[in-house]
Amino acid sequence: MFSLASHVGFAAVLLVILASNLDVVAEDPIEAQRRALGGGSISNDGGAVIVAPPTPKPQIKTVYFTAVSPSRQWKAADGRMMIGRLMAFSAPKLGESGPVEVIREGKVRFLRSGSKSPVDFPLEKLSEEDQRYVKGIAQAAKNGPPKASAPEKKEMATTPAGS
Repeated sequence: MFSLASHVGFAAVLLVILASNLDVVAEDPIEAQRRALGGGSISNDGGAVIVAPPTPKPQIKTVYFTAVSPSRQWKAADGRMMIGRLMAFSAPKLGESGPVEVIREGKVRFLRSGSKSPVDFPLEKLSEEDQRYVKGIAQAAKNGPPKASAPEKKEMATTPAGS
C-alpha cells in the first residue's frame, strides 16, 4: 500500500526528472532488489535508473579577424557616424601570400568599437569619401598583405670618452 507521502514523493521525483531533461530507463524489480541489498536505497517494488544524457565535450573555436584599417570614424551616406575598423572577409594565413578580400558582394565588414563580432555594411551606403578610402584599400589588398621587413639597423657614431 502506498501512503499519501509516497505519492507526493513520487510526484516530486517525477517533476525533477521532467524538469532536468533526463532520460528515465525502467529497471527490472529483481535487479533493483539485488542492488538494494548491496547498500542502495532502491525499493522492492521496482525502480528506475536515471541516466543523464552525455555531456558534449566542450569545443574551443578560435576566430581570427584581419583588420585592414586602423580604428577610425566612418560616415554613412545618411550622415550617421560609427567608430570601428575595416575588416577583411578573407585573408591568407600568417606567413602565406594571397589576396585579401575587403569587398564581398558589394558589402564591407566593420568591427565596431566595443563589439566582439563584425557587422557587414553595404559599401554604397557609406559616404563618397569613405567609399573611395575603402576602394583604395581593397585595390592594394588584392596583392596580399604587405611583407614584413627586417628591422632597420642604425649605426651610431661613437666617440672615445673624454674627447
